[in-house]
Amino acid sequence: MIETHPIFYGTLIRYSSIPTMFKNYGLASMNIGILHYVICCVLGSAVFVPLQVEMGENVMRILNGEDIGNSIYVTIGVLVCSTIFI
Repeated sequence: MIETHPIFYGTLIRYSSIPTMFKNYGLASMNIGILHYVICCVLGSAVFVPLQVEMGENVMRILNGEDIGNSIYVTIGVLVCSTIFI
């Protein structure tokens, strides 16, 4: 089944809530090619990496006293919703 739809199942593994070390090992041990592996990694990172960068930027602005903290609530809301629905 994995051989017929490697990108679909590989991306599902990337979106799972298990630690990254196990996700990477699982994808590497699957019977898929390197191109499909890279596509799964890019698709799996396309959602969470930008949200984590935005969260880090907002936290740094708050810690530096440049922002009163209103934008952090929007970022947290988007992060929570994307975690629940993805």
